Amino acid sequence: MIKVLAVLIILSSFIECDAQVGDELQYKLSLSNDTVYVTLNNNGLDTLYLFNSYLEMNPEYDCFGTEPFWESEYLHRFDKESNQYKLSFLPIIPYLSVRFNDVAIHGKSRIVHKWQLLYGFKTLFPNDSILIRIPKLAIEQKLYVEDVPIKDFGKNNKIRFKKIHVNPPKTISLEFALYRNVDLLRSTDAYYFNEAGFDEQAKSYEIITIVCDLSQFRVLKE
Repeated sequence: MIKVLAVLIILSSFIECDAQVGDELQYKLSLSNDTVYVTLNNNGLDTLYLFNSYLEMNPEYDCFGTEPFWESEYLHRFDKESNQYKLSFLPIIPYLSVRFNDVAIHGKSRIVHKWQLLYGFKTLFPNDSILIRIPKLAIEQKLYVEDVPIKDFGKNNKIRFKKIHVNPPKTISLEFALYRNVDLLRSTDAYYFNEAGFDEQAKSYEIITIVCDLSQFRVLKE
C-alpha cells in the first residue's frame, strides 16, 4: 500500500499540494479557477510511461484526435462500496487496439469501441516531469458509470458499463496509469500472436491516485 503525505498551500490564484509517492514519483496538484494541473516528477533511475490515450488529442493513437475525452461518462466512475467518485484515465483494455479500423466512429463513445483508439504513452525519463491539464468542467461532470474492477478485463473481454446520474461530489479521485515497460503494447505482432504476454503487460500498470478537494475551487472564487 502506497502512503502519500501531502501539504496544502493556498495562494491568491492557485491552491497547490505536493506529495511523494514511494521513492520514485512525486506529484504536485494545483487548482486555478478553471483548471486542475497535475505535475508528475520522476525522481527514480528508471524510465516510466504514462498511459495518455485519453489525455491528449493526438491522431497518432486517436482516429480523430480532435476532441478530448474529459467529459466522457466512461472515465467518470462511481464506486458504490466506497462512495468514491473517480475521474479515471486507466486503460480500458478491451477497447484499446494497435491499429485503426477502416470504419471510424465519431463522438466520445468511441472510447468503448474497438479499433478507434490505440495505446498511447508519454515517456517520463528520470529527473523529468509531465504536466497534465484537466478543465474544471470535466471535474464537474454529473453523468457517471458504475465503477468496475477495470484490471480484471483483458483484450478479448467486454465491459457493460451502467450509466448513472450523481450528485455533485465534494472530492474526486484522479487515477493515472504508469507503466515500466510498454514494448508489447506497441507491437502488432504481440497483439495477435502473443496474447497472453500482451494482456499481462497491459495490466502491469501501477495506479497513481490523487484526491482533489472540489471545495477548494470555491475558496478561489471568494
